[in-house]
Amino acid sequence: DYYTSMAGDVIARLSGIAAEGGLTLMTTAATHALLPAFRFEPELVSLQIGRGIEIYSRAFDRRPEGFWLPEMGYYAGLDRLLSAAGVRYTFLDTHGAYGAGPPGAASIFRPARSESGLTIFFRDRVLSDAIWARDGGYPGDPWYREFHADAAYLLSDEELSRAGAERGPLGLKLCRVTGGEGAKAPYDPAAASRRAEVHAADFIDKIKTRAREVEALTGISPTFVLPFDMELFGHWWREGVHFLGVFLELADRAGGILPVLPGALTGQECPAVIAPAESSWGRGGRFSTWLNPACLRYYERMWTLYRHIGRLGAGTVPGAAALGELMLAQSSDWSFFISWESFSDYGRERLEDHLDAAERIISSAETGRDDRVFIEERRLRYPYFDAL
Repeated sequence: DYYTSMAGDVIARLSGIAAEGGLTLMTTAATHALLPAFRFEPELVSLQIGRGIEIYSRAFDRRPEGFWLPEMGYYAGLDRLLSAAGVRYTFLDTHGAYGAGPPGAASIFRPARSESGLTIFFRDRVLSDAIWARDGGYPGDPWYREFHADAAYLLSDEELSRAGAERGPLGLKLCRVTGGEGAKAPYDPAAASRRAEVHAADFIDKIKTRAREVEALTGISPTFVLPFDMELFGHWWREGVHFLGVFLELADRAGGILPVLPGALTGQECPAVIAPAESSWGRGGRFSTWLNPACLRYYERMWTLYRHIGRLGAGTVPGAAALGELMLAQSSDWSFFISWESFSDYGRERLEDHLDAAERIISSAETGRDDRVFIEERRLRYPYFDAL
């Protein structure tokens, strides 16, 4: 078993693979905050960046060169904060290049550089959509395992009762996507694996076709940047790991396609110096997935809290505790849950939990009430405070 072989030390295994040149490790904002939401509090943005770098450095005993912007969220001037923190490169969505003006659009197909010297890799949306698109992406193929069809929801109340089980996820996914919202056919792992191999070959063809089109239009031998959430591979899309393995084997044999790590391109001279547009990989390349009427009141509370913490002093015990609560509330996951109505109650619960706690700690400090017991309870409940 792969996990058992590393004795549970995932960090050591990843560090070893990176040392051998097999992958590149990067860091991100400390609590995965959508940084453009806090553009008017640059110290708070720098704190998210700095803490993310420190946590990475403690784990891997070296500083990261790359920085993953949560949700690919970018705003004007963020490149300067990243460069000041020692970051060499980051990744932005296609919209960041299209809105930058000349030579922005051409920058999608090769590394670009911001005015601060930060190397920027732009996501190629056309190729990404072959995998990620809600309609037409590979994971939606009828032969792949249906992630949402848990066996617990396919059994009758009587069958559950006989098994002594309650209605709730069992982790058993026995159906394939099949198609539509109707009845689901049984899952066939062997057939699904064969389908992943077909899709890997198809993706090779798509890359070659896209490269020919780009070269004909621009004269550029393109570099395609294709970032994804890793949970897609093996979790949402069970066959995705097999797809990746076959794809890399086919790319090695096909010639003309060279998988490359970003560090190998960072030192190259970038022909384009651009000012990227504000962008994300959310709806329409903007921020409405996270900054919208359903979520805005929570962000307003965060902005107010940060100003209170500034007056209290982040170096004090209450100030540090309140800041930790604020940073945990900043996670973009909570507003994502609310906006997509997926676990929306949980998203609101987490936001209110952290913001209420921060407000209580600040109120206690300002009125002279001793709240050390509550602060310790929160630290034990969320051990991540120690890292922050």
